[in-house]
Amino acid sequence: MGGGLEFESDPEKMFAKALAHIDTKRAALNLPVYDPTRFVAGGDRRVCEWMALPPEEREAAIHGKARAPSS
Repeated sequence: MGGGLEFESDPEKMFAKALAHIDTKRAALNLPVYDPTRFVAGGDRRVCEWMALPPEEREAAIHGKARAPSS
């Protein structure tokens, strides 16, 4: 599938290399240059709301309230 691994001990360099690789692949697909400001108001708001819940409420927020067993 064209995958590969590269090890980089410096996290900043690793991040820069990963973004450069993504940019190269986007260009090869004739996709527009990534604009990080375009998607600022994404789905993170819901994740932040979920993380702010007390731990005992998080599961119910994802899966709904537990149902009583049917007889």
